[in-house]
Amino acid sequence: MKFTVVDATNVQASARKPLVELARQHHAIPVAIVLDLPEVIPIAREFIKQHGVDDRVTAQACDFTSDPFPEGADVILMNSNLPMYGSDAIQMVVQKAFEAVVPGGEMHICGEMLHEDWNCPLIPGMCGLHGALDDSTAKAHTPSECIGYFENAGFVEVNVSEFVPDILMHISGRKPV
Repeated sequence: MKFTVVDATNVQASARKPLVELARQHHAIPVAIVLDLPEVIPIAREFIKQHGVDDRVTAQACDFTSDPFPEGADVILMNSNLPMYGSDAIQMVVQKAFEAVVPGGEMHICGEMLHEDWNCPLIPGMCGLHGALDDSTAKAHTPSECIGYFENAGFVEVNVSEFVPDILMHISGRKPV
């Protein structure tokens, strides 16, 4: 079984363990293509080499808002950059992911989200405030908005759950077979 993870950002040490556990829950050996901005790739490659996983992990330059995703992925993961983009950009990325995954493949987003009632943990709230004050594309998203992005793209079995308490939510969906 091939297992491909497209990760749009680096992952802090405390968050790596649950991501590897997620792979194991799907009975897959973690093999990944790390996609990130060109200036990050040399750092990612050095990190990969230092940890002795260069036989299972590669890194290539990609701006997920403008570059295509590799096709044939089993799983695509976007980690911790959800609130940096507005609804249109997130919908576009989720649609690209849907088109890139194989039938039965999945997309996962681990990201900062507001609660439905807009009562929120500090980090998602600050991300949304930053977007408003800085006139950027940043936006705080709710779980129902994220479900909509996935369903509009064509994913089924869409689910949202808490991933890192009061910091990250996990949303996933599967491409129909």
